[in-house]
Amino acid sequence: QCFAFRSGSARSSNTVNVIIKDSYGLVWFGTDDGLNKFDGNTITVYRNKPGDAASLPTNEVLSLHEDRSGNLWVGTSGGSIARYDRRKDLFTTFPAGTGKNKIVNNVIRGICSDVNGNVWIVHYAGVDILNPSNGTVTPFPLQPPSRRNAPVVSGVTIFEDSKNRIWIGTSDGLWQHDVQAKKTT
Repeated sequence: QCFAFRSGSARSSNTVNVIIKDSYGLVWFGTDDGLNKFDGNTITVYRNKPGDAASLPTNEVLSLHEDRSGNLWVGTSGGSIARYDRRKDLFTTFPAGTGKNKIVNNVIRGICSDVNGNVWIVHYAGVDILNPSNGTVTPFPLQPPSRRNAPVVSGVTIFEDSKNRIWIGTSDGLWQHDVQAKKTT
């Protein structure tokens, strides 16, 4: 399905980084200057509002994902990752930083979820796994076994296939993780 916008329609930016159509029939556009929701007639623009913790964490949106429960996850450049609450029309940000239960890097390149409901987050410093029900964050090591002292590989993209395997595209090749068998190749 193609979309055409009239000149002058309200949208945030001409630079679109990611597009998804969700299970509600809404089309989401992640841009360099905000998140756009298109319902077939109207575009709603979400942007960061300084001082408002329930707004989009930053305006540059790099990745989007809808999980099995219908939650929309928004990966940003510089603002980490946020979950959009459809009922309250607000965002909950999962912060980046050092320490327990923090996403290691705040530039989120890719997002997917696994069969267990965990959210896999790809960033420049690798991959983290977020358990949305309790907020715990577990790093997923991307370091080739043959090079144990090598730096962690930078994550670029991620995808879950129909057999519940997680595919991770990196700066050093392709990784596959079988969630059920807990085996990585």
